Amino acid sequence: MFKTRLLSGIVLVIAALVLIITGGDVLLISTLIISYIGMFELYRIFHIEKEAVGIIGYLAATVYYCNLKFAFLPDTMVFVLGVLILMMFAYVFTYPKY
Repeated sequence: MFKTRLLSGIVLVIAALVLIITGGDVLLISTLIISYIGMFELYRIFHIEKEAVGIIGYLAATVYYCNLKFAFLPDTMVFVLGVLILMMFAYVFTYPKY
């Protein structure tokens, strides 16, 4: 048991170091994928991974990471507030389901 955890920890540290040292687009895409995995796990707990709110969250993460690369949004806070408003609309318009 401990040996498996130790080996997997060593592999993860090596993978993290490779991604961090490589940097650039590789790091950006890998953090986006890790974010997708984390969001999917969180959304699956609440059973919204395939609902409108979940899709809005996935799209927002994609736009956010694209903004990190291309810097097309001048103010990120306005974007975050817009996404929250869209999620609230999704909750209101699909009320009986949630």
